[in-house]
Amino acid sequence: MDLPKQGTHVLGVGATGLLLAANLAAVRSSPCPTLLFGRPSSEHKFVTRSQSSIVYENAMNLKFPVSRRLRMASLGASPAGTVFKDLIVSTRCNNTTQALARYLPNINSETNILFVHNGMGVVEEAVSEFWPDFAQRPRIYQGMISHGAFRSKDFKVTHLTPGSLKIAEIPCAAPRPESPPQMFLDLMESNIMKTTIWGYHDLMPQMLERLVINSVLGPLTAIYDCLNGEILKMSGLRSMIAQLVEESCRALLAADSVKKLIRVNPAIWSVLEPTRLTQVVVKVASANAMGSSTMREDLHKIMLTDIDYLNGYISKKGHDAGISCRMNRMLTNMVKERHRLNLIREVGSMRIRV
Repeated sequence: MDLPKQGTHVLGVGATGLLLAANLAAVRSSPCPTLLFGRPSSEHKFVTRSQSSIVYENAMNLKFPVSRRLRMASLGASPAGTVFKDLIVSTRCNNTTQALARYLPNINSETNILFVHNGMGVVEEAVSEFWPDFAQRPRIYQGMISHGAFRSKDFKVTHLTPGSLKIAEIPCAAPRPESPPQMFLDLMESNIMKTTIWGYHDLMPQMLERLVINSVLGPLTAIYDCLNGEILKMSGLRSMIAQLVEESCRALLAADSVKKLIRVNPAIWSVLEPTRLTQVVVKVASANAMGSSTMREDLHKIMLTDIDYLNGYISKKGHDAGISCRMNRMLTNMVKERHRLNLIREVGSMRIRV
């Protein structure tokens, strides 16, 4: 007897997770995706308040936004006896290992896992924590998404700006499958997502470039509480941006993991050239001048940021290679202290209201 076809499981119900789930649900030939929640109570809220549905709003044409309600399956705890075939992990960086731990019984070497995160270092943490045996780990893929979206209450995701989804398999001991996982075929069927499959060593230069860009724009806009373009209006920050980029490039190029990549793809040298990359940072800030960084928005919501997986990641790579990263460490500490300050203010405000 043939088993019923299994849909993709999605761990992480923020903007990225809901955006991917919505586009998977739009593929009529595949089963609807299953949203994975950290607690049964969270799943119960999704079932009762949202009727097991999410709302996807395509607002890329602001004059004529289009909304659709899409049904989703859901789980609030690990289902006994079930092995996930395809799993997307889009949780916040600092919560990924804790979230994955709840569903480890459902993951084995036959599982395909796609990690989609803003920073770097998440995959290394998960592999070290759960799958140190190289031969026994699941098949792991790295995703890089550039779509602009935000989530509001009641499981609504608004898709604001078009982008792409680039996917690469992280090298492993298992033989390469004859065809991509079904979740990738489904995502490639979506005209909206613009999904493409890359070689790992071809995608990593783009990942490293984005890491440096986000490690500049994220903390500076968060600390100064400004829009992306406004950091270019502060003359004193221009030299700081150049110094920060130079320090980050020096640290990354000295890292053992990046040296291994360079042996396969020497183009990384030119990608991490400080003068060129500084110009890219300025160009990105200018092109998205009216945008607000994720890190700035996280501080507004008094949520933990991904700073440890941006500047913190660069600082760790530098430390391991004997490279000083004073600016990255300083920004990491400043963002964390700003979060604590906002939390103190919120608690004080709550006491006054009471």
